[in-house]
Amino acid sequence: MQCMGTDADLISQLLAFAQGQITQKRLANWCREQRAVWPPGVVSLVHFLVDPVPNRALELLSAAGALREWLAQAQHLHPAQRMLLQRGIGGLCLEAAALLMHAQRYAAADALSLLVLDLAPELSEAWLLLIQLMLLQGRGQQAQDTLLDALELFPTDIKLLSLQAQLWLQHGQGQQALARFEQLVRQRPTQPEAWLGLGNLRHSLGDLSGVKAAYSQALILAPNHPGILNNYGQIQHRLLDHDAALRAYQMALSQAPGLVEAWNNLAALYLDQADLVQARAALSRALSLQPGYAPAWVNAGVLEGLGGNLDAARQHFARARELAPQLPEAWREEAALLLEHHSPQAAGRLLQAGLVHLPANPELCWLSARVLALQHQEQAAEQMGEQALKLAPNPFRVLQLTLGWAEAHFLDPPLTQSSWLTHVSEALRDQPLHPIGPAELLQELRYLPELLWNLTYISDRPFKDLRMALAARFALDDAFVPNPPRRKRLRLGVQVSPGHEGIFMGLGYPLLAQMMDVELVLIGSVERLRPHVNSDCLLLSMPPQLPAAVRKLRSADLDLLYFWEVGSNSLNYFLAFFRLAPVQFTSWGTPLTSGIPNLDYFVSSALTEPASAQDHYSERLLLTPGLPHFCPQPVYNPANRQDLGLPVGPLYVCLQNPLKLSLPFIAALAKLLQQDPDAQILLLGSSQPWVQAKAQAALAPFVASGRLQWLPAPLSRERYLAILAQADVALDTQECSGGLTSDEALMLGVPLVSLPGASARNRLALGRLRALDLDDWAVSDWDAYVKQAMALAHPGPQREAALGLLHARKDRLVQNPESPRQFAALLQQMAQEIGLWD
Repeated sequence: MQCMGTDADLISQLLAFAQGQITQKRLANWCREQRAVWPPGVVSLVHFLVDPVPNRALELLSAAGALREWLAQAQHLHPAQRMLLQRGIGGLCLEAAALLMHAQRYAAADALSLLVLDLAPELSEAWLLLIQLMLLQGRGQQAQDTLLDALELFPTDIKLLSLQAQLWLQHGQGQQALARFEQLVRQRPTQPEAWLGLGNLRHSLGDLSGVKAAYSQALILAPNHPGILNNYGQIQHRLLDHDAALRAYQMALSQAPGLVEAWNNLAALYLDQADLVQARAALSRALSLQPGYAPAWVNAGVLEGLGGNLDAARQHFARARELAPQLPEAWREEAALLLEHHSPQAAGRLLQAGLVHLPANPELCWLSARVLALQHQEQAAEQMGEQALKLAPNPFRVLQLTLGWAEAHFLDPPLTQSSWLTHVSEALRDQPLHPIGPAELLQELRYLPELLWNLTYISDRPFKDLRMALAARFALDDAFVPNPPRRKRLRLGVQVSPGHEGIFMGLGYPLLAQMMDVELVLIGSVERLRPHVNSDCLLLSMPPQLPAAVRKLRSADLDLLYFWEVGSNSLNYFLAFFRLAPVQFTSWGTPLTSGIPNLDYFVSSALTEPASAQDHYSERLLLTPGLPHFCPQPVYNPANRQDLGLPVGPLYVCLQNPLKLSLPFIAALAKLLQQDPDAQILLLGSSQPWVQAKAQAALAPFVASGRLQWLPAPLSRERYLAILAQADVALDTQECSGGLTSDEALMLGVPLVSLPGASARNRLALGRLRALDLDDWAVSDWDAYVKQAMALAHPGPQREAALGLLHARKDRLVQNPESPRQFAALLQQMAQEIGLWD
């Protein structure tokens, strides 16, 4: 091959090397000989062509080389024709450079882009690709300088302006970018790309209505433009119109079957619909088209996370960050997944690294604030949250910052907790009401602090007004009116959140399974529920995303829907805002009013509620005469203390969720250890590091004394029951009383001490004691609590009498046949009141 020192020669040499006709050494020598001829950076191509060139890039280089050879011999061409062909050669090389970039051959693509600029400097796409390559290689300042040079040549190029807007956004200058694009649209109102760019920018700023308006205008101007259709599908997805989103993606792909962005967005839509099979197929197509497309690797990580494959998910997220460290979701989604798996420290480290690359990204700042709150750094959380709000204001974040961070107040002094709750109540009362709709909520749903919605474990005050004021901040329901057919048997759905099946199987299911006049449908994790239910019980899988869950519950054709818990996580809180069945109610899964208008009833017990109980509920309160549960006798293999590794001495146990601990309860434990020198205390640990860390810090002095021990979580049920059976006394927490734990202690013959409060959530143990006519084990203050516990723990007449009474009466708690009949009567009453039952 003759070397003439022209651009055709370079293309030919590269092609010959890719086809194995010359060696790398020969190519390197040739490039060194031509160093003075070619633009800076072209020679470095040789160092990145050791591996085979991607097939399509090889074809493009071959076509460019053949065309350039012909052009060199075509002396008859007019200069304008020659310039046009020269530009075509540049375009072929540019596409090859893009393919090299997607194959992560960044330096090779970089050098080829420089060659294109030498061949055809009027190609703005070459400038754009070169800048993108600089960003991918972490050369941010050089990219900004090159972008300014490009904009001097192409001041109205939409793609270059869009890239500039993205960089402004990353540096917290979103309004400056918006003003620039709005000016451009006024100057070029008939250019669809201008409206597309404006819509993209508004999307980044969270202006969803503005996004839809801009994309709609772009579609009027270019109804078959695949890029606009793809982006229009994205905004319809965000606005929960999944059918419109699906149509837009399908139309985009009919116009451009190789549009990787549309395949990836289609996968995201299927993920939100919990259709993992279709999502995997769409992602497979996206990654086959472009293996280096980072957003598809992010969605692949989300897919594996939904399937419970944490390691695989993290590998995919890491791959996405390797490809595109400037991609916020590559950091955000893994951090959110780590939080779901109770790893705030790991999430915090990841977010710190992400903020190095994206210091002004509002989503990373917002999620970092969440992590700081979980680490009890309230001031730092507030500062980071304010930074996120400044970067991208939205009504949800305004609400969150107004309320503060509930987690930071776990195990705070009661006066501090009370002060915070007073602030929350006043803020909700005084803040202008701007209801938050589904689209805004869904953007934040995965990152919500659960305790903000639950509040069950903060203070012992009633929460009706506070929770109603909080619920009023959301406008989530639509005009759906369920209309199930009249049936001989009521169709009762029960929504059980994943991870909460254990308490449901202990308290809820045994009661519901006894009701013969009810067709029972359990909605949750089929895999977790199936081993514990009767074969005739209908099970429906519960999608983890709110829109898919709403559709699934509505399609179940229910007469009544029982939300087993409302507020223990974000999904089961916000689901209750939607009308999913003619009758919707809740009960003791979370013994606290929801404040949500679409929850019609709350079922409780006359044994538990005070006289003024209705004042504590936004729902209509219905009471059973007895306890609304049907507990089986606990079954376990007994073991002695020595075999269980338990200490010698009076054994006081509290095996409840550590979130139920409070400083007054801890003070009572301290007094118990002081007044009973032989006392040994067992507490159950938490699987959530942020809970365990603060609880351990508060109890560290007692642990150091060797008289208080933490039992590691999770504790197997067999071991839990065996340890509980060896206790001398079970200690009930006060701000949130024990339900199933109280039942099991009493059924195992273990005396229980309780300090009831003013509302049902701190009177659950009292209801059990009343059912056994053992009310005197419920005391009125902490001094009496310690005194009663010691009297029941130590051998003597009082303990012997107490054990005798408990042994004689404990069977009242075991599968009381009146409980199912009483509960079924309330269900029939609910149905009759709206005409579903005669």
